[in-house]
Amino acid sequence: MVMYGVKAKIIVYFCIICIIFTPFIAIAQEDTSNPPMQTAFIDLLKKKEKQLKEKEAVLKKKEEELCSIKAEILDQIKKLTAIKKALESYFARLQTLENKRLDQLAKVYESTPPQQAGKMLEKLDPKLAAKIIMRMNKAKAGVILGYLSPQIACKITEEITKLR
Repeated sequence: MVMYGVKAKIIVYFCIICIIFTPFIAIAQEDTSNPPMQTAFIDLLKKKEKQLKEKEAVLKKKEEELCSIKAEILDQIKKLTAIKKALESYFARLQTLENKRLDQLAKVYESTPPQQAGKMLEKLDPKLAAKIIMRMNKAKAGVILGYLSPQIACKITEEITKLR
């Protein structure tokens, strides 16, 4: 009889356990079947993933466009740098030619009689006259300035001070 009592107790306990855990088993089975809330969340995640991939593609395309534009700009910078160097070289040659021309004019005015050189310098632009006088022998330039009218001598002297 003791044996029968133990078996009965085991069966009773088993029935109680089944009754208690049956709702949990049903819930567990529902979780594996993707309830509507989970399906909606998964769909939302897939939609967001698709949007992110589309944005990534757009950004990649824009990045490629920017790289292309950057390459064009760098090419233009190289071209402009070459042009700048060519212009600097050209202007340096022009400056050299102007300096030679002014040196030659200074020699011509030095060899001209002072009174005649003064009359010739009076007719020149004061800036040009100042550049010529600055290249002349100082003693000869002083004599020639003495033959200029005071107003023109003042203008030329002002230009000489600007040159220094």
